[in-house]
Amino acid sequence: MGLGDLRVALYAAYVALLLWRGRGGVPDDWWEYLILFAAVDAAMTGAAVLYERWLVRRAVRVLRGLDPAHRDERLQRIWMSDARRYLADRVAAEGVPERQGSVERFPFAHSDRRENTLLFWALALGAAVPLALLLARPPEAPTVGWTGWWVAVACLVGLTAVRRRGRHLTTTLEITPFAVAELGAGGHRRALRWGQALVLRNRPWRRRLELSAAGHPDFIALDYERVGFERVVRLVLEYGGFDTGAVDTGAAAS
Repeated sequence: MGLGDLRVALYAAYVALLLWRGRGGVPDDWWEYLILFAAVDAAMTGAAVLYERWLVRRAVRVLRGLDPAHRDERLQRIWMSDARRYLADRVAAEGVPERQGSVERFPFAHSDRRENTLLFWALALGAAVPLALLLARPPEAPTVGWTGWWVAVACLVGLTAVRRRGRHLTTTLEITPFAVAELGAGGHRRALRWGQALVLRNRPWRRRLELSAAGHPDFIALDYERVGFERVVRLVLEYGGFDTGAVDTGAAAS
């Protein structure tokens, strides 16, 4: 049953309550039921808004990962002009692949970096508040103190992972007919030449492909969240000489 059907059922029950009240069969505390109905209706309205935003977010994430030409084609299929312009603006705000001659660069989306920053500060606050309370006024119950301490520890551990993720989100993937490179914000550069034997492995649980030189553990991550990820895969398969059926298990290029 969808949210629309649930709201229809809720309003039907509300009307029945009013009719029941009019016939004198409802006790004097009937207004408490009205407050409950209002609270449930507000919750369902909020859920509907969140669900709609989730659908838009999912559509934007799918579109931003497409090859630019394929993305524009998909957008043109949307017959409602307002919806088409809205999605096009949202996708453009995520960032677009850059192309200079034969050099193509693929960043991460702006929303991913923004969400990672928000998560970082939320975890920082989650660690700072319990520690500050423990130092300012130690609780009398040891259980409360240990709970706050473990919450702070969990947030601090999460901070390390989020901070590492944040550094990775600042990188740009650069692909040319000669090599593929991961460019860091601080000037870090990790590159692989197409002429060497390469291995491409799919890591769906980590949401990325891993491109490495045969026999070497280091790799360049081809993250699913990269803007223009579809074109990234196409270029890597083409320049690397991979068999298109070899991505799932990994294969060395000839």
